[in-house]
Amino acid sequence: MLLAALALFGGCQRGQQVRVPRLEPPPKGIALDPPAPASLLWLRVVSAKIPARTSAGVDWDESGGLPDPRVALLIDGEEAFRTSTVTDSLTPVWAGGPSGTFEFRSGRRIVVQLSDDDGLRSQPIGDVELPEPEPEVQAAGFIDLDIGPSAQVRIALRTPPALFGLGMTFRFMAGKCHVTSRFEHGPAGRAGLEVGDRIDTIGGRPVAEMSSGAVRSAFLSVPMNGLQLQVVHSGAGTTETVQLPEGPIYPLYSEQDLVH
Repeated sequence: MLLAALALFGGCQRGQQVRVPRLEPPPKGIALDPPAPASLLWLRVVSAKIPARTSAGVDWDESGGLPDPRVALLIDGEEAFRTSTVTDSLTPVWAGGPSGTFEFRSGRRIVVQLSDDDGLRSQPIGDVELPEPEPEVQAAGFIDLDIGPSAQVRIALRTPPALFGLGMTFRFMAGKCHVTSRFEHGPAGRAGLEVGDRIDTIGGRPVAEMSSGAVRSAFLSVPMNGLQLQVVHSGAGTTETVQLPEGPIYPLYSEQDLVH
């Protein structure tokens, strides 16, 4: 994911969505300001342990074979990701499986679901809500979750990886510039920019008087104290002057498509 983020996205043609500026790792030797919010954690399913028989005391399938386990992560009842299925195993391991940064917040349920999935049918083994890990659990780098009477799933966790930039994309067309996407936990998100917001001035210059090349250059040459934007918010219709600096970006799992 980070390798894809190192690429400089191409020229700014009229109407083209452009990522600005480059998405890249944070500069070496600097403290991330702000650091990742405490509510964010990077998660990956590592392994599971499954009893030899079902909770009813019977074999996992009619032929007496072992289960075919997989794990899914659900956010408020909606599946966020699932692992591959490991065939005939009581101790499956997922190396390099799906992973991403998730936000723990009040009222949100993050559930880990373990299933026996042979491709024809999926039999639930159990599920458990993932609590917001305590500091000592985060320091250990993993959490073991008890699922049902004797099954267990191990989740790796750590501080979210960061990118660096403005954390937004725009479209410039017919003399108008609009925000087309933004990372929630990046400079643009922290500044209150939303998809659909119109940018009327950049560094004090009216966008209507700028060429596509001038708009692109302005976003790629951000002053140390930030790029001054006059923004008309699409929802409220209010106008606000924003000083937008480059800074750390903490992409959520749901925002991974913006990284590529």
